[in-house]
Amino acid sequence: MSDKELNSAAANEQRLVVKNKKYKKNDIFAFALCLIVALIIWIHATNVQNSQMQKQDELYDALNGVSEQQKNG
Repeated sequence: MSDKELNSAAANEQRLVVKNKKYKKNDIFAFALCLIVALIIWIHATNVQNSQMQKQDELYDALNGVSEQQKNG
């Protein structure tokens, strides 16, 4: 394309005007709700991970107890 064609194409494009958006109460409420839901999911995932680690520790302790009994017995 020549410079003339580019200039005419640019002149035909519409200009985008961005205005400062004022936040409505609904927007703030939706944002707060999303934060609360994300916090709940994070707490749940942390609790599940801690629970699994605790079960693994209990199983490891139980297996160590059995192996110590076999050594002593």
